[in-house]
Amino acid sequence: MARQKGLMKYVGTICDVRHFKIKGQQGFFAGMVGEPTAEQVNSAPEFERTRENMNEFGGCAIAGKSVRTALSALMSKMADSQITGRLTSIMKKINLEDGTEARGYRKVEISTQRNYLLGFEFDKKLSINGVFNAPYDVTHTACRESANFIIAPFNPADLISAPSGTTHFRLINALAVVADFVYNATTGTYEPDDIVNNE
Repeated sequence: MARQKGLMKYVGTICDVRHFKIKGQQGFFAGMVGEPTAEQVNSAPEFERTRENMNEFGGCAIAGKSVRTALSALMSKMADSQITGRLTSIMKKINLEDGTEARGYRKVEISTQRNYLLGFEFDKKLSINGVFNAPYDVTHTACRESANFIIAPFNPADLISAPSGTTHFRLINALAVVADFVYNATTGTYEPDDIVNNE
């Protein structure tokens, strides 16, 4: 993909070149016009693989949104602007692990692929280990109704890398339950397989 480096900043199409911005990225971008029509993508046999990919990608976006919704009280304060894409990308990795369903309808089976979410940071530029270095442990009940965040006594001056001028800190332990997502042929979309335990 081309990137403009000159002084002219514009969006739109000139001849066969379209110019645009990408959210979260600096600068303006350019690309060739000539994409297939929506009708071709939705019905032509040569776009069957594209439709399969689109269907699964949509399911992964729904699963990622479920995580963001469950933790929405914290997301506005702690997440970067690209968390949606990063979380959808992880859900796609989980989706690719499913070998039980046909391509285009594979499950997003979070319960068996939790390892993909280990260490996920809401803000990719600011990790918890980059700020908080005290040893801690988190345990939760089997039904995930409560959790314990256990930290041994420590000296904050030694184990917290705080921004200059900081005088206080707090640790927040948030708990959410997210179901696996499966394709529902009746509704034509991905849905949680356990709606009660998706909150």
